Amino acid sequence: MPGSNPGTLTPVTTPWSLDFLQDNNAGQGLDDLGFSAYMKTLPSAADATALGVLTKWPVKHTSDYGNDIDAMIAALGAGPYTVHVDADSICSGNTTCGPLIHFIFEPDCEIGVNNGITLTIASPEHVHCPVRQKAFTLAGTGLVAFTRGGTGFPGWWGAVADGATDDTAAINACIKALGVAGGGTVRFPTGVYRVAKPDAFETAVRVLYDHMLLCGEGPGSVIYCTEADTNIISVAKSANPAVYVTRIEDVIIRDLKVLGGAGTIPGGQDKGDGVRVTYARDCKVLNVQTQDVTHIGIISIYGGHEILIDGCRVLNSGFAGIVSSGISNWAVQINACVVRSTYGATLDNIGIQVSGQSSVTGCFVYDCDGTGISVGEGASVTTVTGNTVIACGASGCWVYGSSGGGPTYHGIATTITGNVFICNSLSGVNVEPDTVGTVIIGNTFIDNYPYDIAIASPCTVQGNVCKYIDDFQPPDGFDLALEDGPVVYPTCIKAEAAIYVAALAARSVIAGNQLYGMTRGIQYLTRDITLRGNDLYLMDLGNYRDDTVGKFYLVHDEPVAPLTVYAAGTGYDLTATPAALDFATTDPVLTIATQGTWRLSARVTLKYEACTLAASQVCTFLLRRTNNTPADLAASVTAPTIRSITAGDYTILVVELPETIYTTDNLNDVLTIFGSIAVVPAAGSLRISEAHIVATRVS
Repeated sequence: MPGSNPGTLTPVTTPWSLDFLQDNNAGQGLDDLGFSAYMKTLPSAADATALGVLTKWPVKHTSDYGNDIDAMIAALGAGPYTVHVDADSICSGNTTCGPLIHFIFEPDCEIGVNNGITLTIASPEHVHCPVRQKAFTLAGTGLVAFTRGGTGFPGWWGAVADGATDDTAAINACIKALGVAGGGTVRFPTGVYRVAKPDAFETAVRVLYDHMLLCGEGPGSVIYCTEADTNIISVAKSANPAVYVTRIEDVIIRDLKVLGGAGTIPGGQDKGDGVRVTYARDCKVLNVQTQDVTHIGIISIYGGHEILIDGCRVLNSGFAGIVSSGISNWAVQINACVVRSTYGATLDNIGIQVSGQSSVTGCFVYDCDGTGISVGEGASVTTVTGNTVIACGASGCWVYGSSGGGPTYHGIATTITGNVFICNSLSGVNVEPDTVGTVIIGNTFIDNYPYDIAIASPCTVQGNVCKYIDDFQPPDGFDLALEDGPVVYPTCIKAEAAIYVAALAARSVIAGNQLYGMTRGIQYLTRDITLRGNDLYLMDLGNYRDDTVGKFYLVHDEPVAPLTVYAAGTGYDLTATPAALDFATTDPVLTIATQGTWRLSARVTLKYEACTLAASQVCTFLLRRTNNTPADLAASVTAPTIRSITAGDYTILVVELPETIYTTDNLNDVLTIFGSIAVVPAAGSLRISEAHIVATRVS
């Protein structure tokens, strides 16, 4: 199981491995007789010697049984004994070997498994063969399967790792042998394993089973593919990347290099990824390097839950570096990764893109044609923390709003803190209209153009340092050399303003920032913002307001951070009776503990759960105050129509409740979401899989 395996490749030195026997038994006959002859001198039952467990059991030679494995096992029974494969042998009938049968392979000898036949062995630990020696040849649908997990090597199925031989079938056979056992570890010793898609589906290495670990020795263990339209490693329950019905769980890909080499593919194609994780839970990509892949280096797509991408290096991707894609993503973490050069030459070529509930922490993003870190596609409660973003063509960090494709794409409660943005075009941080609750706190901005921070939705911008440094060079210890060359800092034009506040960003708070050397400090086009305690040094023009917007109001109230709640747990099945959404673990219940006027936004995600609806039905959702004279918030009501379905089992809709202005004189108003369906499903349920409420103080 992946959870019990340390993931570091070590030499196989069990007492019965061939390498151990050949290296550690001088003086016991090996040098004089050779391995095969020595094995044949062993008695049927011997006392323990340096040969370990194998000499405690009878040693049986395949050549004494006509090299017929199924006949041999049928004759000898359940064991204990050791099968010494001293000549090429064949398995022509379905054969099961129990835990008292071991196999040890002579050099250059293997077992062939006929088409449609399965040879079942207790575990990989019952196969004693050097990791690069071929032990099995499969004809057609022939299969070697284990009954319990362990560690297997693609070399046993014929992987050569020479960069020229196609090792796809060997790798996938090793994965399958362990996968049908309930999971295990596939280890890749150093070498270049060339792969290609084996059929019409655009995937080469196919991890179709739960509880799997694919582990190499670091960048020297290379999975190499030159096909532009092929996903090199796919983690999914189906080989078809368009099918995601059953969630795959507990898979780890680590310590590998994934190498493309076919150049770019036409835009808009959803293929050519380095590592693609589809509809997964509790999966990890650790210390993996991708390079020269044609689409995306590493992607978690279609509702990834609890996904960790950590310590990876993604170089020269054709579209994007690392992507968490899908509005129903939850708890996706991208940590300590390096992304360099997304080379599609358009502003869409992104370093890191996140959606759903995700975090990006401690990453280094450099020289992307588009945005460094993109927050969009229904991102909610997203954190961007402690990253360094340099020389990207479309903003260091972009929070998507109305341009992202409708209300389900709006960023909600994004926190951007402790980052460094250097020499990025189209601003260091850009916040679009129709986002909610973005907080930009404690970041450092150097030489971004035309603005360090540009906001077009209400935001809190506090405690940031914005500088223009002519001919910037990094301080000692800050620079980073990557595999394809050192970081180069482009010459930047002096920013028009450190902070730009668009008219739609009314009610923003701009406080405690330190601004150095720009043309202007803060440029604002709205009459309703808070400016407090900002320090301006060596500005050409100071602060600036467009005179066409009328009077500027300086508000003295202390800023209040947005309030957010995210529901998690088992989900809630709608009934015909309006009721509060109950998630068992964390419910969508928000307490407003401050008097004033608040802007409320909320949304729910609907999912068919084995659902059958004979006819289209109307669902109703609204915000309700449950204390202090309970009452519905009438302006928040929405009533989407859900189409008929038979045995549906997938996410169908994200429902945005209408934005509502809410004024209270109380200090403890409790708000939650109520929901119902006109007629409950005939079978299954219509489930609310997640829910959010965000309250942003207006005054």
